[in-house]
Amino acid sequence: MAILKCEKCGGDVVLNEDQTIGTCERCGSTVDMATAEAAEDAERLERERQAELWRIAGEKIAKKRKRTVAVLIPAIVFCIALLIVLFTVIIPAVKYSIAVDLYTAGEYDEALAAFKALKGYKDSKEQAEKCKTAIEDAQYNAALASIEKGDYISAYESLVALGSYKDSTQKANGIYELYKKAKLKAAVVGDVVRFGSYEQDNDLSDGKEEIEWLVLAKENDKVLVISKYALDCQPYNTTNTSVTWETCSLREWLNGTFLDAAFTSEEQDSIENTTVKADKNPQYNTAPGNDTTDKVFLLSITEAYKYFISDEARKCAPTDYAVAQDVWTSLRVSVDGRDTCWWWLRSLGDYSHGAADVYVSGSISFRGHAVDSIHYGVRPAMWIDSAK
Repeated sequence: MAILKCEKCGGDVVLNEDQTIGTCERCGSTVDMATAEAAEDAERLERERQAELWRIAGEKIAKKRKRTVAVLIPAIVFCIALLIVLFTVIIPAVKYSIAVDLYTAGEYDEALAAFKALKGYKDSKEQAEKCKTAIEDAQYNAALASIEKGDYISAYESLVALGSYKDSTQKANGIYELYKKAKLKAAVVGDVVRFGSYEQDNDLSDGKEEIEWLVLAKENDKVLVISKYALDCQPYNTTNTSVTWETCSLREWLNGTFLDAAFTSEEQDSIENTTVKADKNPQYNTAPGNDTTDKVFLLSITEAYKYFISDEARKCAPTDYAVAQDVWTSLRVSVDGRDTCWWWLRSLGDYSHGAADVYVSGSISFRGHAVDSIHYGVRPAMWIDSAK
């Protein structure tokens, strides 16, 4: 006898001998097997009907997708073709037209940038060259006009920027001395100006190099300058003896050998005869001697603090020539990528056989070092009258 499960309570259903009627042992429900089988058949048929409906719907969706794709592909191909035409033909043509209009209007810089951006479209490369030539012509003519007006700074810098265009180099060289004077006159504290020349790259075959000077102060047309680099290596005094700035050999060297080597007679006329104060050492009572009158001098301790705002600002690198003359340099401290050096001040140190100096770090040594030390750099200072 077969045993089934009751649909109501899940209990066992025991069929009678002919298996047409069943009774649940748990809840006592009576189950008509014919009715149950009919319900089961109906449920199965409904599932099959639903499955067929889903199959038909799926076929319809697939057909619709095929029709959609068939319509979209040509549209997509058309859009791609349109974009290609837009970016390779229409937009470049518009940009080219704008560039031509800019050139026609005399906006050569903007036109040059526009033609370069076209990257070879039509004759854009040749048009860019035309723009460049027009720009150079305008710059060249403006430089000539500046010369006529006496604006030598603008004229010289424009001509140098033009390089080998026409006779720009020759014209720049022709106004260089006027440019230097104008630049010196327009200089402000902190500027670097060029004045005079001295051997610096240690290559004697190419002649002397122009000296760069840092502007420390300005009074009307007069500027106080100090060399940007230590130009040479000299002792404060050739012998280890009691000296002052007034009697030391370095003062004599600066106002004799160096002055004649670095400046033309015309340039020397522009250098002021300066009353150089015998400043005392702020920490020691060493007698400083007397005031002097010099064209070229060294800064005192007081002036080194006055004109340089920090140790960093006082750091100084030597020229290659000064290094070849045996100036000491640091292996740990640098400025502008160059090793720094010690450099002399004119103030005496803790006694009259020593002179103050600036360390490689830019700090000041009040005590100083022996005056006959031969490894210290020299940074000349002077007042220049830019009006002369």
